[in-house]
Amino acid sequence: MKNLSEDMVCQLAMSPFYVLYLVASEHVAPEQISERHIVRSMEYGLQWKQPLSEGIFELLRSNLHKFYANFPRDFSEQGRERWRAELLSVKELLDNVSGSAAMIEDFKESLAGFAEFVAAGGSLRQKLLDSPMRRQVEWIKDLFA
Repeated sequence: MKNLSEDMVCQLAMSPFYVLYLVASEHVAPEQISERHIVRSMEYGLQWKQPLSEGIFELLRSNLHKFYANFPRDFSEQGRERWRAELLSVKELLDNVSGSAAMIEDFKESLAGFAEFVAAGGSLRQKLLDSPMRRQVEWIKDLFA
């Protein structure tokens, strides 16, 4: 992945935030998603196999407070649409970047798996079977399929 700019890497690193908030906010108010939930999610919910995902997610984990400070806190429906737009932009970036198809697929699968983790209640430490959350997971899985 030689052609990723710093802005692109940051955009990819922010994508788990958008997934987390998009899915979890179907169950709790976004304002109730605490730093503890975020740390737990990033620590236990992100899984990968390839170096691209590892590098980006480790960058996120190492600088979580900086990325969190840049997360847009507009929790209105308009803000949620922005989160979806950011994920659409991430998909476009991944579709247009040159590099190993396996690495790009791994990153997409990591985001879809992260959405599953959040929807199952992993970030909130409770078992959930919430259909609005499942709709968001399906949207994310379809997006990155």
